[in-house]
Amino acid sequence: MAEPFILIIAAALAVTATVAVVCWHKILSWAEESLFPWVRANFPALEQPVRDAFVILDNVTVAVREATK
Repeated sequence: MAEPFILIIAAALAVTATVAVVCWHKILSWAEESLFPWVRANFPALEQPVRDAFVILDNVTVAVREATK
């Protein structure tokens, strides 16, 4: 049987992932308005990798939303 701590962590991750999928458009808006300009100003070398990471996350989120419809 799995440890109770592992089950709690798994449940917390599942809830977090669900909230992220539901609120994804707001997360993207925040990233465009706040995160990307901040990264550009403070860590210009990381701007493209951060944008690429959000593109990958967006692709996964869209696939999850389409699969659940």
